[in-house]
Amino acid sequence: MGNAVEDLIVNLEEQISNLEAFEGLLSEQQQLILKNDVGPFQESLAEQNRLIFAAREIEQKRQEIVDSYQKEQGDTNPQTTLDDICRQVESGYAEQLKNIKETLSDSIRKVERLKEKNEILINKSLEIISDTMKIYYQGDDRGKQSYSAKGSSVSNTRSSRVVLNEVI
Repeated sequence: MGNAVEDLIVNLEEQISNLEAFEGLLSEQQQLILKNDVGPFQESLAEQNRLIFAAREIEQKRQEIVDSYQKEQGDTNPQTTLDDICRQVESGYAEQLKNIKETLSDSIRKVERLKEKNEILINKSLEIISDTMKIYYQGDDRGKQSYSAKGSSVSNTRSSRVVLNEVI
């Protein structure tokens, strides 16, 4: 039993290391988004894909370890959790697993928060780009009067400013 549990502990620590690397990468991406540094951002996306692939491999290995542990214990529960394993193992292992679970949960929360912040920044950037493109294609009405001093609406003589069609 100890061997499978020790393998599980090593695997979970690998997951934590991978999440910490992912957290660092997301923080770096956040800075690159703010700086509008596209080249390094694209490079970081390649690193992100590598980390995601590694996480999948670690998760697959974890599932194999848990399956092996379940066979050793004669456990037929298809959804064995870390808490279930903590209740079945010696107190030393149980304490270690609980600490790892807490660290793993914290890491996952941090990654989720950073991911959400990056999504907000990217969406805001796309919104700004879209607004800028509207100005180029439709003209810029900012600062133009909507009403005259008499209170009547000013005629809207909007001219199209399609940049691609303008002769410079």
